[in-house]
Amino acid sequence: TCPDPECQNFKCAKKFFLEHLTNKHEQLLLDNYEKLWQKAETIERMTIVQSNEKSQIHVEAPALSNNDVFDDRLERTQNKFGRYARLGSTGKFYCGGELDGCLCSCCNGRCGPSNGCNCSGCMLLDGQKRQLP
Repeated sequence: TCPDPECQNFKCAKKFFLEHLTNKHEQLLLDNYEKLWQKAETIERMTIVQSNEKSQIHVEAPALSNNDVFDDRLERTQNKFGRYARLGSTGKFYCGGELDGCLCSCCNGRCGPSNGCNCSGCMLLDGQKRQLP
Protein backbone atom coordinates (compact mmCIF):
# COMPACT_ATOMS: atom_id res chain seq x y z
CA THR A 1 0.00 0.00 0.00
CA CYS A 2 1.38 3.38 -0.97
CA PRO A 3 1.24 5.92 1.92
CA ASP A 4 0.77 8.88 -0.45
CA PRO A 5 -2.82 10.20 -0.04
CA GLU A 6 -3.10 10.54 -3.82
CA CYS A 7 -2.41 6.80 -4.11
CA GLN A 8 -4.54 5.72 -1.14
CA ASN A 9 -6.27 2.93 -3.06
CA PHE A 10 -3.08 1.64 -4.71
CA LYS A 11 -2.01 -1.80 -3.52
CA CYS A 12 0.44 -4.16 -5.16
CA ALA A 13 2.78 -7.05 -4.53
CA LYS A 14 6.13 -6.14 -2.98
CA LYS A 15 8.02 -6.85 -6.21
CA PHE A 16 5.96 -4.20 -8.06
CA PHE A 17 6.17 -1.51 -5.37
CA LEU A 18 9.58 -0.18 -6.45
CA GLU A 19 8.25 0.16 -9.99
CA HIS A 20 5.29 2.16 -8.62
CA LEU A 21 7.64 4.40 -6.62
CA THR A 22 9.85 5.16 -9.60
CA ASN A 23 6.91 5.76 -11.93
CA LYS A 24 4.71 7.86 -9.63
CA HIS A 25 7.11 9.35 -7.04
CA GLU A 26 10.37 9.77 -8.93
CA GLN A 27 11.02 13.35 -7.78
CA LEU A 28 10.32 12.51 -4.12
CA LEU A 29 12.80 9.64 -4.34
CA LEU A 30 15.44 11.83 -5.98
CA ASP A 31 14.95 14.58 -3.39
CA ASN A 32 15.21 12.19 -0.42
CA TYR A 33 17.38 9.22 -1.37
CA GLU A 34 20.43 10.49 0.56
CA LYS A 35 18.41 10.27 3.79
CA LEU A 36 18.57 6.49 3.55
CA TRP A 37 22.25 6.63 4.54
CA GLN A 38 22.03 9.24 7.29
CA LYS A 39 22.99 8.23 10.79
CA ALA A 40 20.17 8.42 13.33
CA GLU A 41 21.95 11.20 15.27
CA THR A 42 21.78 13.56 12.28
CA ILE A 43 18.17 13.06 11.27
CA GLU A 44 16.06 16.17 11.72
CA ARG A 45 12.69 15.71 13.32
CA MET A 46 9.70 17.27 11.61
CA THR A 47 6.40 18.42 13.02
CA ILE A 48 3.49 19.12 10.68
CA VAL A 49 1.35 21.93 12.03
CA GLN A 50 -2.16 22.23 10.62
CA SER A 51 -3.68 25.69 10.34
CA ASN A 52 -6.76 27.14 8.68
CA GLU A 53 -4.69 28.13 5.66
CA LYS A 54 -1.90 25.68 4.92
CA SER A 55 0.15 23.00 6.63
CA GLN A 56 3.56 24.14 7.80
CA ILE A 57 6.50 21.91 8.56
CA HIS A 58 8.70 22.89 11.50
CA VAL A 59 12.12 21.26 11.62
CA GLU A 60 13.75 20.83 15.01
CA ALA A 61 17.42 20.36 15.80
CA PRO A 62 18.59 16.77 15.48
CA ALA A 63 17.84 14.73 18.55
CA LEU A 64 18.00 11.11 19.52
CA SER A 65 16.32 9.35 22.39
CA ASN A 66 16.84 5.84 23.67
CA ASN A 67 13.04 5.56 23.60
CA ASP A 68 12.89 5.81 19.79
CA VAL A 69 11.49 2.52 18.54
CA PHE A 70 11.74 3.14 14.81
CA ASP A 71 13.41 5.43 12.35
CA ASP A 72 11.73 6.74 9.22
CA ARG A 73 13.92 9.10 7.28
CA LEU A 74 11.25 10.18 4.82
CA GLU A 75 8.38 11.18 7.06
CA ARG A 76 8.16 11.64 10.80
CA THR A 77 5.88 13.93 12.76
CA GLN A 78 4.78 14.52 16.33
CA ASN A 79 1.35 13.44 17.61
CA LYS A 80 -0.83 15.18 20.22
CA PHE A 81 0.94 13.27 23.01
CA GLY A 82 4.32 14.69 21.93
CA ARG A 83 5.51 11.30 20.69
CA TYR A 84 7.23 11.07 17.32
CA ALA A 85 5.21 9.02 14.85
CA ARG A 86 5.88 7.73 11.38
CA LEU A 87 3.95 6.10 8.59
CA GLY A 88 3.86 2.34 8.91
CA SER A 89 3.47 -0.31 6.23
CA THR A 90 -0.33 0.09 6.46
CA GLY A 91 -0.24 3.81 5.57
CA LYS A 92 -1.25 4.73 9.14
CA PHE A 93 0.84 6.66 11.66
CA TYR A 94 2.43 4.81 14.61
CA CYS A 95 4.40 6.15 17.59
CA GLY A 96 5.23 2.98 19.54
CA GLY A 97 3.49 4.27 22.68
CA GLU A 98 0.77 2.55 24.68
CA LEU A 99 -2.70 2.38 23.15
CA ASP A 100 -5.16 4.67 24.91
CA GLY A 101 -8.39 3.17 23.60
CA CYS A 102 -10.08 -0.21 23.71
CA LEU A 103 -7.63 -3.09 23.47
CA CYS A 104 -8.31 -5.80 20.94
CA SER A 105 -6.96 -9.32 20.53
CA CYS A 106 -5.06 -8.50 17.33
CA CYS A 107 -2.27 -6.40 18.87
CA ASN A 108 0.10 -6.16 21.83
CA GLY A 109 -1.30 -2.94 23.32
CA ARG A 110 1.32 -0.77 21.60
CA CYS A 111 0.86 1.74 18.79
CA GLY A 112 2.62 -0.01 15.91
CA PRO A 113 5.55 0.16 15.33
CA SER A 114 4.73 -0.60 11.69
CA ASN A 115 1.25 -2.16 11.61
CA GLY A 116 -1.71 -3.10 13.80
CA CYS A 117 -3.70 -0.71 15.98
CA ASN A 118 -2.69 2.89 16.54
CA CYS A 119 -3.35 5.30 19.43
CA SER A 120 -5.78 8.21 19.25
CA GLY A 121 -2.90 10.67 18.75
CA CYS A 122 -1.75 8.80 15.66
CA MET A 123 -5.34 8.34 14.46
CA LEU A 124 -5.63 12.14 14.51
CA LEU A 125 -2.50 12.35 12.32
CA ASP A 126 -4.09 9.80 9.95
CA GLY A 127 -7.12 12.09 9.56
CA GLN A 128 -4.98 15.19 9.07
CA LYS A 129 -2.78 13.51 6.46
CA ARG A 130 -5.86 12.47 4.52
CA GLN A 131 -7.40 15.92 5.12
CA LEU A 132 -10.50 14.42 6.72
CA PRO A 133 -12.92 16.69 8.59
